[in-house]
Amino acid sequence: MVDKNDEKHERWYGKLPPDPRTMSAEVKVSRALEGWQTLWPRAILTLVLAVGFIGVGVVSIFSHVAEISLLERIAAGERVTVAEAASSDDRQAFIAVLSIANFVVLGVVFLFWIWRASKNLDALGASNRMFGALGAVLWWFAPFCNLVQPFRVVREIWEESDSEGSWVGSPVLWVWWIAYLFGAVVALIVEQVSLDAIGIESLITISRLLLMSDVAMVIAALCLIGIVWGITRNQTKRFSLLQAGDVKIVY
Repeated sequence: MVDKNDEKHERWYGKLPPDPRTMSAEVKVSRALEGWQTLWPRAILTLVLAVGFIGVGVVSIFSHVAEISLLERIAAGERVTVAEAASSDDRQAFIAVLSIANFVVLGVVFLFWIWRASKNLDALGASNRMFGALGAVLWWFAPFCNLVQPFRVVREIWEESDSEGSWVGSPVLWVWWIAYLFGAVVALIVEQVSLDAIGIESLITISRLLLMSDVAMVIAALCLIGIVWGITRNQTKRFSLLQAGDVKIVY
């Protein structure tokens, strides 16, 4: 009995697709590796943006410290000129815009990297997967689920990319995710609190919360560098081992 899909494929392409059951091990590996694309271009761009984000974050931390010092001087009754206060406000506003812009661009590039890293797992013969390449991206935008699922996505990519089963990624992943969630939650709290902020004490509290958020985000970005570098290196190594025949693809 002729398969209708085979008839359609032969009508359009002039020949039937090869049957995986009749292919040699070498051909199976060769066909599997056809879907591989190196992560390094996306990884390097992600790493550069992460370093930029850390740089802006460090500047923002020092700026918050200066802002808190200024507000505490005002609270203590010291004289502060209008020019000094305006300069501090302008500096804070500029750094905030720069930080948000960097965060958005980094997030977009990181998601492109995530998609490709997840896609590569098919070519690398990963057999214990829960998330596809599309789901690896979409889970970041699912309310409430994005508190857990993105972490599971990245952890799966790390584990399935590591041909040696190293445990070293686990602590870094946990620190990254906890720091990221903490920084994001504190930033959301600041957004709500700032709407009703009245008086110097409220402004000091907001500045301290923003300082805590920036510190957490810098820690998360540092961990992200290790994660992106580690997964990219591990996938490249696994690809080389597959080409050399030192690792088998499981079907």
